[in-house]
Amino acid sequence: MRESKLPIWVYWVFGIQTVLIVVALLFSFELRLKPIDMSYHDWIAILLTALAVILSVLGVFFAFLAIVGWQTLRRQVDRQVMALTDNFLHGDKFEEQIAELTEGYLEEGFKPKGHLREPLRDAVEAVSYDLGGDEDVSDA
Repeated sequence: MRESKLPIWVYWVFGIQTVLIVVALLFSFELRLKPIDMSYHDWIAILLTALAVILSVLGVFFAFLAIVGWQTLRRQVDRQVMALTDNFLHGDKFEEQIAELTEGYLEEGFKPKGHLREPLRDAVEAVSYDLGGDEDVSDA
């Protein structure tokens, strides 16, 4: 048997609506669009006011749901990110990857035409001039 994924309150709302409809039909509830002693202008004004109130309440309700939903989503994302980073940072794979990347970067950079050769040469020249007694231009 397959379990339903709908929340229990959906069944309650459906059941209450069904009971109310059955009660209204049993007591022959008469639904009129307009009360007998009211003009159409007044009736339309009342209907539009009721519609405006309903839409305003729905707007506030949806705004509340959006704020709560956003905060909940944010908390869940933060928890997932923390769990992933904890697993990644404290695992052996992270250290291995960093070691491999560093080794590869340094090997490529210090090759004869590597991008780290020139900064290394400049640093060695600056140190050799400092040791030779010339004015220190690197700190100026």
